[in-house]
Amino acid sequence: MKEFVCFLKPRREDFTHDNMTEDEGEVMGRHFAYLKELCDKDVVLVAGPCLDSPPVGIVILRTEDLKEAQAIMEKDPSIVDRVMGFELRPFSLALLAK
Repeated sequence: MKEFVCFLKPRREDFTHDNMTEDEGEVMGRHFAYLKELCDKDVVLVAGPCLDSPPVGIVILRTEDLKEAQAIMEKDPSIVDRVMGFELRPFSLALLAK
């Protein structure tokens, strides 16, 4: 298995967690549930937003390969509904607290 880091970036230039529209809030709720489900399956190891500006979300995944990680992120509701875009990069998980 390999690890990948995904950087989620809002498509709306002035998007913040404090000024989401009702529709964006609904999509982000489904995004959270999707990542939680993957976390429960040990596919997502870590996920969360950076709290400063510009807003960026980070997801660390463990999959067989980049193609699988790409497919998983392309099914994320925040990507499907175009609230977020993403960049996926290989990652080496060197340390992890117990």
